[in-house]
Amino acid sequence: MDPLAGRIPVSVITGFLGSGKTTLINRLVKRPEMNRVAAIESALRCFACGLLALVPLLGLPFAVAAVILYTKSCTHSVGDWNPARRYAVLGLAFALVGSFLTITAVFCMIVFYLEDMS
Repeated sequence: MDPLAGRIPVSVITGFLGSGKTTLINRLVKRPEMNRVAAIESALRCFACGLLALVPLLGLPFAVAAVILYTKSCTHSVGDWNPARRYAVLGLAFALVGSFLTITAVFCMIVFYLEDMS
């Protein structure tokens, strides 16, 4: 019996600022055998953009980015395998809430402006 059966290999990439960690990851993710890593990376970016989308007005571009990254993470996933899928769903939910906050803030600004004019 194989003692490593059922285990998931994990690699940790460390280095100084500017040593090429991101370049290495970007080159590795482009390889076909690394499509699972690309799915996790897209899902985590979606979550981060979704959090930034919660900022009214300024967060709208991040909401758009979160939606794009959500669709990207869904298309990259192999079958149902994506341990970070919940992060992508949360990122999409945050993006929708952030868009609603932005629309509400713009509506309130227009109403207050019209009240001041009268």
